[in-house]
Amino acid sequence: MANLKEQEKWEEGVYQIEENDPVLGGENGITNKPIKQLANRTLWLKKALELFGKKSAPKDLTANSTSTADESGHSHKLPPASISAKGIVKLNSQTASDSEQDAATPKAVKIAYDKADEAKTAADNAQRSANDGINRANNAQTSANQAKSAADAAQRTANDGVSKADVAQRTANDGVSKADVAQRTANDGVSKADAALRTANDGVSKANAAQRTANDGVSKANAAQTSANQAKSAADAAQRTANDGVSKANEANNNANGRVSKSGDSMTGILHTVGIASTHFGQGAYSSQYSSGAPFLVESTGSKDRDTYHPFVKGLVRSKGHYGASFSFGYTTKLGNGDGFGRGIINLVEDNGTSKNWGFEHNGDFNSAGDVRSSGGKSLNKSVSIDDFSQNLSNNGWCKLPNGLILQWGVSTNANILFPIAFPSVCFAVSHSKTGGGRDTRIESVSRTGFKSVASGQVGTTYYIAVGK
Repeated sequence: MANLKEQEKWEEGVYQIEENDPVLGGENGITNKPIKQLANRTLWLKKALELFGKKSAPKDLTANSTSTADESGHSHKLPPASISAKGIVKLNSQTASDSEQDAATPKAVKIAYDKADEAKTAADNAQRSANDGINRANNAQTSANQAKSAADAAQRTANDGVSKADVAQRTANDGVSKADVAQRTANDGVSKADAALRTANDGVSKANAAQRTANDGVSKANAAQTSANQAKSAADAAQRTANDGVSKANEANNNANGRVSKSGDSMTGILHTVGIASTHFGQGAYSSQYSSGAPFLVESTGSKDRDTYHPFVKGLVRSKGHYGASFSFGYTTKLGNGDGFGRGIINLVEDNGTSKNWGFEHNGDFNSAGDVRSSGGKSLNKSVSIDDFSQNLSNNGWCKLPNGLILQWGVSTNANILFPIAFPSVCFAVSHSKTGGGRDTRIESVSRTGFKSVASGQVGTTYYIAVGK
């Protein structure tokens, strides 16, 4: 049994199987439609969580690190420090240096500390710096707690996806059981058709026996006529015998007139098959059907090589000029130059010559003369395909959905952030996260073209997702 083909896309809704929907499996069967929609949603959520998890993993920082984010994690550029900006510095043990770009080593700090004992004011300043460090550590703990809460929520979402997948599997199993019942019903129909064909063969044998009896009666009539010429006295008796033979011949002839001629005939009643003497003609593998028989078979003799429609079964309704119509099944041979296969055809034609064809190609394609609709009225022409989506799948990218909804995402180190493309109508919502030691992060000034990312303290890179139309 084959698995369903999943697509990484978000389904806006899940189709409800109606009571009058047929039980139809297969890749495009109506029974598998809601299952495929749930599977597509689950795969979309799985890919989104995997991508989010990969990019959130931090990399080791070095003096040469750059601000990047990819499937292996993220890192940040470390700026050089100065008296006007924070950053990385080089250690220096000299206590007499007046450099504004180097940082003191423990050795230099010890010397400075010894001197700090001489001044109470310097000690008070050092205490205030220590208190500020404790506050920053507390803020870092708060951020870590928030990250753990977000991870717990993601786990609950994944567990919900697994539960829904289990429900979909049970629905699929129920569809398989109903298909098995349908198969057993079809097998019973085949057995009854075999019995009907055998009865028909028995009728043909009895008709042949009646024909032989009629032929024998004609022979006897001829013999009686010869005897009548030889003797008048025997002629009367021969005449009576001849008359009897003629009556039987007429009965046989009437019987023969009621049968269908091999050279062509018109029927005024219904043709029933009431049994076949042997197994069902043509049964076996699909691949052997060209060389096997069938209960009704049109031979290839006289068929045209190209540009010709060959109807195998046809029916007519009403008269010409009164909404007359023809419906047939057949095959059209190769169209145009060259040689090759044609296509199977269902032909519907009106008495005015207007024609519609439904074609079955040798590669498995089906070409419809018009739209294809489900029993619930769903239109194939109005269904969504992958070609209805447009996107730019870069680090700063976007995706336009068929219903007009637009998703955008990106990475920026700026406070004022522009979207990759402007929303034509409105931006519904923006969600972001920041790296660095900043706190009190928030979003301001959201518009169709971008937003402002605000935070106090040290701020690194902003990662965001926006939704609009």
